[in-house]
Amino acid sequence: MSDDGAQELLYRALLEATDEPALRKAVHACCACAGEALVAVSDPRPAEAIAAAERWIAGRADRAEATAAAAAAQLAAKELLSSSTGDAQARHLAELACHAAAACGRAVLALSRPPSWKAIIAEHAAGYAAQVCAGLRHRLDPDAPLEAQEQRKRALAAETEAQQRRLALRVRNALE
Repeated sequence: MSDDGAQELLYRALLEATDEPALRKAVHACCACAGEALVAVSDPRPAEAIAAAERWIAGRADRAEATAAAAAAQLAAKELLSSSTGDAQARHLAELACHAAAACGRAVLALSRPPSWKAIIAEHAAGYAAQVCAGLRHRLDPDAPLEAQEQRKRALAAETEAQQRRLALRVRNALE
């Protein structure tokens, strides 16, 4: 078994998807990763983006529906970015979750997109989901002493790597 994280596995799946069945599996893997991040966001639009991508996988929606839901999730992220209410760290994690979910709806277009675009989809769906899961476990305290903040940052980085490995299992299962 490879030690690659979810983001690398997802990127390779998107690169190797040369037909609809392979792309459907890759989009399913995107949804498996991004779905993990939904706990960080209360807005329904990211969940709808994943649901629309899953309907596309099942043949019950077209690409336009999936990409429209992705655009709505992106709008939710933009609204979070421009907001100044509530906890900044929670807003940031929710924003990342919105981007992860939006990547699922955009992934349905991967057959006609270049490798650099597929890398961004993989980063958003898997990388951002791993960051959200890690961030929920290791919240940073801006009022803590600098040494404690640095310790938490190291713990957060290690947890993000662990989440990438955990999500890699979800990607492998989705690709089977």
